[in-house]
This record gives sequence, structure tokens and C-alpha cells, in this order.
Amino acid sequence: MGKIKGLPRIGTRYALGETDCFALVLNYLKANGYTVPGEFNGATRENYSELFLANKHRATTLMERFIESELREVRKHEARPGDVLLLRGNPKFLAVEVGNAKIVTACPEMGVVLDNKTNYEVERVFRWEGT
Repeated sequence: MGKIKGLPRIGTRYALGETDCFALVLNYLKANGYTVPGEFNGATRENYSELFLANKHRATTLMERFIESELREVRKHEARPGDVLLLRGNPKFLAVEVGNAKIVTACPEMGVVLDNKTNYEVERVFRWEGT
């Protein structure tokens, strides 16, 4: 498994808006040359945390729409290191494929984690061609 540029250190403490799953993906994309828009459908990085706390469903729908509009969807079986995964959950969440059936994501209970992809149900896979 090669090193994926732009991911935080495993074990980094979870902080909404800084090291949550959406921030993790945005920071990863930015570190790999992607220009992250300052605003999307009225949400910014600064106010996304407030939106998430007020209405998780609305916030995760917005997160999914952002990923859909900015990245290209690929078939699940085509996932490769560097791809962004939308995982089923309540609420849905994001991860980055790092190879050898491993992903990096962030959760409130454990912070930034390296985990087996087989522990999750992958809903969709997205790719930015710059990675």
C-alpha cells in the first residue's frame, strides 16, 4: 500500500469541520491539486459544521451533491487508491481508498482511522482525474 498524499495521520482526533469525513476528503483533494470551491449551494467550509449539527440529513445530501458535481463516478469494482468512496451509514459518510482493501475515514468515536473496506457498504465511488 503506497502513501496517499494529503491524508491526515491515523489517530488524529476527530473535529467537525477540520477532521470529519468531508473535511478529510476536501483536504485530500486540495493537497492533490484540486481547487476546492469556496461555496457550494450556499454552504462553505466554515458553515458546513453548523449545517451538519442543525440537520445531518440536509448536510450529508449537500455533501453527496458536491461530490457528484465535482468528481466523476466510476463503477464500484473499479475503485483504486485515491478514489473517494461514499459509504452507507446514518448519516452517509466519505472515505478515501488507499489500496489493499483499506480506506481512511474519520468518525467521532475514533478520529481518523485506517480500516478494512469490507467493514462498510460502499454506495458509490468517485474519481478526480488529478489524483
